[in-house]
Amino acid sequence: MIDHKKIEGAIDSYFKNTPTAKIIENLDRHSEDRKKNIDQESFKHGLVRDIIGKPIEYRKLQGIDLSGTNLNDANLGGADMTGASLFGASLYDANLNHVEMSVANLENADMFRANLSSANLRGASLINANLFSANLSFADLKSANLSGANLNNANLIGADLSDANVKYARFVNSSGISESLEQDLKGRGAIFDDSLDNRSKSKILIPC
Repeated sequence: MIDHKKIEGAIDSYFKNTPTAKIIENLDRHSEDRKKNIDQESFKHGLVRDIIGKPIEYRKLQGIDLSGTNLNDANLGGADMTGASLFGASLYDANLNHVEMSVANLENADMFRANLSSANLRGASLINANLFSANLSFADLKSANLSGANLNNANLIGADLSDANVKYARFVNSSGISESLEQDLKGRGAIFDDSLDNRSKSKILIPC
């Protein structure tokens, strides 16, 4: 149970023992931080509306923070998003072909059926990302972190998975994987066994 008297006492003590100038400074700082956060969120939402509303081929979005945003069906084809953060973003059916996303943060992103053909994802973090039925043909995934990612039914024809972290990543029914590559990925901890993958309906989560 919340002790309201104790809270009120702490507030009274703060105002009695803290110089007025310090109180004003703290309130100003809080107000400035709040305004900054509102401005950032407004900018983010405005940018999302712009992205969804019209094609943005070759737009420069390096280092942009779009974490947690809804970009379903968005056209980001050819955009430069090097080092961008799309942590937890929703990208259902999004067009990301030829996108530049090296060292981007795509952890927990939902990219169901997204088109990532010829995308540069070198060194990107895709921990626990959902890439079910995604098109990753000829994508550069060298040194990417795919641990815990769902790549079931994904198109990986011509994709480069060298040096990628695939521990607990699922590749059931994925196309474009040769027998030798499958054995190599299994040796690195990837899952190809349908029965093993279905033992739990819950997502395999890797601590981020």
